[in-house]
Amino acid sequence: MSPEKTTRDSADNKSDAYDVSIIVPTLNEADNIGRLLSSIRGQKGISAEIVVVDQTSDDGTVEVATSFGAKVISVKRSPYYRPPSQSRNIGARASSASIIAHLDADMELESPYFLQQAIRLIGPETEAVILHERDVPKGFWSKVKAFEREFYVGSSIEAARLCTRHLFDLVGGYDEAVSSGEDFDLHARYRVATRIAEYNGGFVLHHTGQRSFLELLQKKYSYGRASNAYLKKSTSLSSRELLNAQIRAFLSRLDKGLAHPVRYGAMWLVRALEAGALVVGLVRSIGECEPREGIDKKGIELLLVSPTTVYGSWGWFAELIVSSPAEWSWTIVTYGRPPTSGSSNVRFLGPRRGNYIRFGRFLYEHPYLAFLNPLWYIPLTPYLLWAVLRRRPALVIGNGILASAVGEIIVRGRPVVLVHHVYLGYIRGIARMGAARAIRNSTLVLTNSDGGAEDIIAISDGAVRDLKIIPMWASDEFFEVPLQVADSEQPIVTYVGRCDPDKSAQTLRVGGKLAAKGKIQLHVVGDGELLASLPEHPNIHRHGYIADRYELAQLLSLTDLVWAPCDTTYMSRPAWEGLAAGAKLLMTDHPAAGAKVASGIRVRQSIIPLRYGKVVSGDDDREAYEYLSSNAAFHRRLDEREACRSFALQNGGAKNRQIAIKALAALVAGYS
Repeated sequence: MSPEKTTRDSADNKSDAYDVSIIVPTLNEADNIGRLLSSIRGQKGISAEIVVVDQTSDDGTVEVATSFGAKVISVKRSPYYRPPSQSRNIGARASSASIIAHLDADMELESPYFLQQAIRLIGPETEAVILHERDVPKGFWSKVKAFEREFYVGSSIEAARLCTRHLFDLVGGYDEAVSSGEDFDLHARYRVATRIAEYNGGFVLHHTGQRSFLELLQKKYSYGRASNAYLKKSTSLSSRELLNAQIRAFLSRLDKGLAHPVRYGAMWLVRALEAGALVVGLVRSIGECEPREGIDKKGIELLLVSPTTVYGSWGWFAELIVSSPAEWSWTIVTYGRPPTSGSSNVRFLGPRRGNYIRFGRFLYEHPYLAFLNPLWYIPLTPYLLWAVLRRRPALVIGNGILASAVGEIIVRGRPVVLVHHVYLGYIRGIARMGAARAIRNSTLVLTNSDGGAEDIIAISDGAVRDLKIIPMWASDEFFEVPLQVADSEQPIVTYVGRCDPDKSAQTLRVGGKLAAKGKIQLHVVGDGELLASLPEHPNIHRHGYIADRYELAQLLSLTDLVWAPCDTTYMSRPAWEGLAAGAKLLMTDHPAAGAKVASGIRVRQSIIPLRYGKVVSGDDDREAYEYLSSNAAFHRRLDEREACRSFALQNGGAKNRQIAIKALAALVAGYS
């Protein structure tokens, strides 16, 4: 018996009690399906059969469907994501009308005469009809996708949803081996068998809701994982043909795009990144029988977004990583690589070159260009997307406002932690609004001082979900190194930090002058553009960046005074390390970033008790010069060094690190 005879007989055996059978696959669609079924029951001039094929929903979907008189068929839920080709075929076989429409649960028919008018287009030579769709979005990214769909109306990107049963059976229905691009595959087979009409009298409304940037990419990634079977079919549009059709659609209505430049630009950006996610998924699908959901649960994944892994707050994170539970695995999206990661469960992603510190300082020196700051994160974005799609992190941590904002946009739905180490009071306008949004959307904000907490609350108008103050701390090595008093004739002064204008200009001026006069021994731990400004002298020692913590601890244990950078309301990590090694502190009241200095912002004098250190004016070198020339600047007795260590242990010891890990662990446990 020929296939044509079989399919024609199957069509003839169906009932004519209904004009159209509507097939709706569902999985937990209780919030959506009532709207669709109501619009179907409200259709005029036709009788419609509704067949709902449900994958064992547990939210009341079946109850809603039966309340509208739908025939409900329950099927086993797939353990992994797959577009519902099988459900559509099951529904078609169980339906009875000679015309079939395939709709989704989150759709709605725009007008009461929609189906009656669309069905009139079907005839002996035309057995399939394209029903144009219009998205009903919520949120920016959903509106961008809705804008994109408007370009597809009337193009070859659309696929027929309405057809005769004869045609559906003739082409064999949906290919259940194709779990991505199944609509295009079926439409391509329709084109071979019949003419296809377009219904231009209205739209099928698609209530897409609010979708995050990450959700859009994850969807394309899943499609890529499942698209291998589709691309192998000779009757299907190739990926190149689909891409060319999309580009033609975008460019053919350029006037529409230029009338809405923000959405048009965002649309191109999303499509480019979606294409990347699709390719990543496709590459990973090669050799696999079926897509898997998630990743191997060998451990718990954490994702850190940081502009740098040298100096600054990187030491804070390095300590967390080394001390975190063994089952935690870290992915660091950043520029460059640290001299040592300190742990085998860490992977770094991102360009190996790039100097965010220099870039940031340039913007601080040219505030009218501050709007360019987000550009620094654009090269990191593909790496961040790959990390999110591949590693599926349980927690995302942003080193700073901008890093957290980028992470929050991409990974909405997962806990986002903002680690805040700077003063925000000086920012204004759009930058302040962006900072407030990042704070409000962060699941947890960690800051290192009371002043930082006040700043966070002020910027966000108190709309912060969870705020914890965790001061900086010194590594264990600085508490373990033996305390000793140096036997050198001149006091030993050590500067630890970047040698750039924001951090160390006064240190190198005053310290270099005193060392050249033979009054102190100056050690400089760090590198940067100002290092070359130091004169060559036997009392001046350049060490470069010391990655080994114990080596640095040994140096500081022989130091009488550590000159350390600080910020408005907190002492830096080198400051706590100096105290832990028994040294007294000296800090300038100029905060780390030049823009703060230009705004008149100064470090609080009360940041350190006078017994353990001093804050001097950064505007006048005389105070620092006179202080270093006096005996009060140095601790040269063992009991004085013990007092410094005791203060550091009480206020900047390992307990702070444990508090931070405990806070992160609580979020990980809650998400898992």
